Parts: sequence; C-alpha cells; structure tokens
Amino acid sequence: MNIGLKGNDFLSLKEFDLSSPDESNVVLLLGENKSGKTQALKLVYSFLSALSEAQFEKRIISIKKENTNYLEIFHPLFYHELETNFVHAGFGASWGNGSDLNIIFRCNEIVYQENKNSKQKVIEDKYNALIGKTIAISPNGFGDYYKGIFAIQRFYADNAIFSNYISDLVYDLFIVSDAKRKKDSDRFTQELNEIVTIINADFNISDNKIIVMEKGKEYPLEAVASGLKTFAPLILAMKHGLIEDTLIIDEPEVSLHPAWIEVMAELLYKISKKGVKVFIATHSDVFIEKMNWFLKHDAEFNLDVWKFERKEDGNHARTLELEDREVPTAEYLKVYYEIVKGF
Repeated sequence: MNIGLKGNDFLSLKEFDLSSPDESNVVLLLGENKSGKTQALKLVYSFLSALSEAQFEKRIISIKKENTNYLEIFHPLFYHELETNFVHAGFGASWGNGSDLNIIFRCNEIVYQENKNSKQKVIEDKYNALIGKTIAISPNGFGDYYKGIFAIQRFYADNAIFSNYISDLVYDLFIVSDAKRKKDSDRFTQELNEIVTIINADFNISDNKIIVMEKGKEYPLEAVASGLKTFAPLILAMKHGLIEDTLIIDEPEVSLHPAWIEVMAELLYKISKKGVKVFIATHSDVFIEKMNWFLKHDAEFNLDVWKFERKEDGNHARTLELEDREVPTAEYLKVYYEIVKGF
C-alpha cells in the first residue's frame, strides 16, 4: 500500500506531511505524549475504513445502477467514521468550518482532498483495486473493558460512546465467533504456533467471552496478567482471519517487560512480512532498537518513520529520512542522561 497524508489545522495537528511507499512494511509513529500520534492514526483509520466500505458498496450498487458516483458513497461514510472515531457527533460535517483545514489523502491511485474553500474530490483507482479492511488495536484497557464496550454499544448503537477505532475489533471478534466462521489462520499458522509457545498461553472466544488457556487451565481474560491482555487482541485477530491489508496498533509495548517487548516487535515484524502494512505508535526504545535490528539483518524489510513534534503553534509531523537504515534513538538517550545526571 502506497499511502500519503498531508495537510494542516486538523485538531492538534497544525501541519503534517506524511508518506509511506508500497515497499515499506512498517510505519513507526514517534513523538512525545500529546504530539498528535493517536489523532493521526485515527485519521488514517477513518479514511481507510470508509474507503474499503465505499469500494465494497459501490460494487453492489453498480450491479443495479450504472455510473454510480463514488463520492456520494464515500463521503458520508468518511464523515461517519470521523464522528465515531473521535467520539464527536456532527464532527465530520463541521470539522473544517471556521478553520484553515486542508487535508489530502493518497492511497495507491486514489486521492481525496478536503478544505473549507473547495468541494471534496475523490479520484478512483484506475485499476479498481479493492482495499482490504483495516484493523486497529489499542491494547491499553482491552483486557479490562472489552465486555463493557461490547455491551454498551450493543444497546446504544446510534450513539458515539466509544471510538470505533477501539470497539470495531471487539465487535468483529464476537461476530466471527458467534457465526462459528471457519478460522482463517492459515496465513499466520507458523507465527501463531511460535507466539503461543513463547508466552505459554493461548486465547479463544466462547459465548462473547475471551478465555485464556494457560498450563492446562482456563481463565477469563480479566483474571490474567496484564502482559497476556496486551497480546490477546493481536493473537485473536490473527486466529480469526481479521488481519487483511492494514494493521494499526497503538503502543503495543503497554504493560510488557522489555523481553516481551522484543517478542511483540518480532511478531509485528513477521506479520508485516506477510503483506500487511503495519502502523505502530510507540514510546519504547527497546521496540525501536529491535526494528533497527531487523533493518540491519533483513535487506528486504523497509520501514518509515513519521516524526511528531510539539511546538508553540501546535503539533507538527513529517516523514523522517533514515540514515544508514537506522531509526534514531538519541532523544531517548538524552532523557536517560538527564535522569542519571540527577542522582
């Protein structure tokens, strides 16, 4: 997937120019807290999710109606994704009003532009290639709150209570489980066997409950260590065939010991090598150094860095050029130095 995101004045993002070519396996989003990383991930997720759904609906509508307007299908879907992912009713329809907002998305041969002075534009892929479903994982809180998210949104389906960015995965897992769909794990069979062996635990879904199997015993997910909760959504998504073209994961290192951060990094690396574009926001120097190891030892592995910085006028983000195929970690070392200097 060749993707680009450029614009200004979107929420806390004052200016951004981000891109990742088709040959890149992983996109790392780096920056301090409150620098706009999660907003950028939600924006990418909203766009790709709406695009995938619009392409699917167009194929169905076109059977009954010729010359279907692609924009008419995509536009409301994109606004709906914005509203639900940013938990703000009416946000999509008013997000550019009274501002200098300008955004240009590029995905392969598809371009979408929006600003307050011009009409929205969608130029469809001349090859008519279908964009697979995008999956987003936010490990923080997943293990403790997944049942609450599912229950509340089931009864209040018309209200944006939780971000789709978080709850879509919960819905999808329970749907495929209820439908007793054949598990499509062939794509990741080897990776699943390896990770289950390393963490010495496995996960299943039964009656809308996530069950952990460890040392011959079964536990509800809420009762196990936080490290297992971090791995649970990713392993379940792999087992149930929910990972297609794009995976977005926000801070995969949450609650993990450095040794398991390495394990998580290697798992995501292996997923990316199976044709999945993986977007990762992280604060972990251990995770970054593991990615540097892959860059050094695998010439066919490519990685892009989207660098986020806080400035007085807002957050700025750009695509960072790597020197000698290495992600810089100097700012982390500087923080460590300041800590040690204080002793």
